[in-house]
Amino acid sequence: MSPISRVVIDVVKNKMSGERPMPKCLYIILITSSLIIIVFFLIKQNLDYIQSKPFKVKFWNNAFIHDNFTREERTQIMCINGTTSTIISSSRPVNPSHVCHNKISHLKSYCDLIPNPNHNWVSAKRYKESDLMFIIVSGAKFYHTRAMTVRDTWLSRVTNYYILSSTPYSYLPVTVIPNTGEDYLSNMKKTFYGMPVIYKEQLAKPVEMRQKWFYLIGDDTYVNVRHLIKRLDPYDYQQAYFVGGSSGKEVCYEVDGTRNPITFGGGGAGLLFSWKLFELLQPNLTDYVDNKWVKTNAMSDVAIACLIQRVGYQLTYVNGFWPLTPARMVQLSGRAAMNQDPEPNNFHYVQPPEMIDLDEFYSFQYIDRLANDQNLQELTEFTRLFVKKYYELVRKKQKECTLPPITS
Repeated sequence: MSPISRVVIDVVKNKMSGERPMPKCLYIILITSSLIIIVFFLIKQNLDYIQSKPFKVKFWNNAFIHDNFTREERTQIMCINGTTSTIISSSRPVNPSHVCHNKISHLKSYCDLIPNPNHNWVSAKRYKESDLMFIIVSGAKFYHTRAMTVRDTWLSRVTNYYILSSTPYSYLPVTVIPNTGEDYLSNMKKTFYGMPVIYKEQLAKPVEMRQKWFYLIGDDTYVNVRHLIKRLDPYDYQQAYFVGGSSGKEVCYEVDGTRNPITFGGGGAGLLFSWKLFELLQPNLTDYVDNKWVKTNAMSDVAIACLIQRVGYQLTYVNGFWPLTPARMVQLSGRAAMNQDPEPNNFHYVQPPEMIDLDEFYSFQYIDRLANDQNLQELTEFTRLFVKKYYELVRKKQKECTLPPITS
């Protein structure tokens, strides 16, 4: 028996016998001790119960539980030491798609166009988002439309990117590639002159801070970054890889008149270069566009494939690089073909309103999958990132947007 317990018992006996009054502080000690014993007994009972059941123990906030669990499941919630412990059996039903089930008007058309898995999310194993460098070719006439919309949607959650153009603009983080012009032919020089600029800046970083993959796209391409990263799991960035999809057949239009056949990856759907290949291309980029390629030919994706073939490598074809919008892909290939790949990397020829819609659709889809998988860690990470980037954009928009004057 502890000294405090002896004192308490002695005082109680004295009080009962009427020998001397009990001090108030001992009243408090007696009551507190009793409460501690009762609470300890109740906690032990609950912990013993949890350990005796073949359930997983998951931790959720109360609002999530209220919105996403059945009444029967909520009855199994117990609060322990300030946390909420939910006992969930593995037979819990999967909730339907938020967008498709609730028929969100401006997004519901995608329910019939795009595969919509709502559980069983598996993250990339080999690479993370910051391992990629996104290289976006743009032009001044698209700054207020396509480029701004890309910046404000999927690109807002990307760590490393360049927007290559020839015209500076303080409201966009443009990397100016001088003497390239602003017509359609300019994309060739923006690409071939821009990559050496990026490579030089990569070499200035410590090796462990350099990016491992480089993804070249236009400013009308919607990218699902999470899906894209997963495609790279089989490939070692320290080996030379040229990864793409939406391939076609062409010839290399070179000034000496040779027309060697080539299989190229469609540039609209994006082209991926491993660090090793990116490095191997550097000595040849500017020379090829200035002296080897026919200057009146604007097919930069074909030109890149031809240069890569010259240095000894070919396209590695990978699924999920879609060259058109969802509606056009269904028209061209049919829903069955679309459904064969439930996690596409991108869509091309996407105009600003649809860019916003696709980003919203896939954000809801990702949340659905994480919630149904009970993956609180990724759900929390994504929510915090989304909120952070949202308020960064709000602050930018305050500086950028001037509303028209109010007239009576």
